[in-house]
Amino acid sequence: MGSGNFHVVYSGTKYPDEAKGLLKYFGAKDWYPAFVTKVSPVSGPVFDSLASDEVWNTYPGKIVFDGLANCHFPGYPGPASGIGGKTINIKGAATCMQNVLVNGMSVDEAIAVWEKDIQKVLDEN
Repeated sequence: MGSGNFHVVYSGTKYPDEAKGLLKYFGAKDWYPAFVTKVSPVSGPVFDSLASDEVWNTYPGKIVFDGLANCHFPGYPGPASGIGGKTINIKGAATCMQNVLVNGMSVDEAIAVWEKDIQKVLDEN
């Protein structure tokens, strides 16, 4: 599944326990289904168990799943998934371009670094 709403907290926060609690709240299964239903179709659910809910099987919510069925992440050889999302999180395309434009790498060298970074993600999963 995927979501257009990213809940993140700065890693250097002065309040790590509160931050963890906030993120836990955002993902709580007693609250989250109602939230994601209200924001449909702007956001899709992150829990597979919600895929059978009516909102995701009728228009306009169905658009989210139809889109995900045809979504592929750059560098990941498969459909939208958690592992595919992790390949996006390494910001490979941006890093690749930065390595060429700022760090003076050749295109081939920069692509090799990107491929290595993607392989590391795939190996860890």
